[in-house]
Amino acid sequence: MVRFVLTMALLAAPFGLSEVALTEMAAELGTGLAPVGSTLSLMGAGSVVGGLLYGAIRWRATPARRFRLLALGLGAGMSAAALAPDFTTVQLLFALTGLCVAPLAGLSFEILDRLALPSAWMRTQSWGSVANTAGHAGGLTLGGALATTLGADGVLLFAGACVLAALCTAGPAFA
Repeated sequence: MVRFVLTMALLAAPFGLSEVALTEMAAELGTGLAPVGSTLSLMGAGSVVGGLLYGAIRWRATPARRFRLLALGLGAGMSAAALAPDFTTVQLLFALTGLCVAPLAGLSFEILDRLALPSAWMRTQSWGSVANTAGHAGGLTLGGALATTLGADGVLLFAGACVLAALCTAGPAFA
């Protein structure tokens, strides 16, 4: 279970990293901050749609398989944004990436519940929440440190690398 809590932190880090990357991108492109807010809002809207769709489907795939697919979608979307020629393309990619966010968050807590003893559910839910907060804060901190050397594109690619690290860390939890 400890490995999966670490997985959750690694999956939260890309959100902090992407916030820094988008802000750096706005500085690099000279667009001002308006596209940053709208891009994050579009990811949020995608998350709402993704959550509603995910909840409406009766899944045959195992939680482990769904987790891997959703995490790959999250990492691919953020990494692809590093190759985008402009903010409009980044906004489209973040809206599509958002489709994975709410389902992945809910599924992560479901998996955490499955790994925990019933008597420890409240504790493990707290650990999952702390992992999300710590991962996001860590992503913000690391993104700030990396942005000046790697630029926006490098930070977005690093966000994708965090998702890959999370998948590697999660592997044993699904055995």
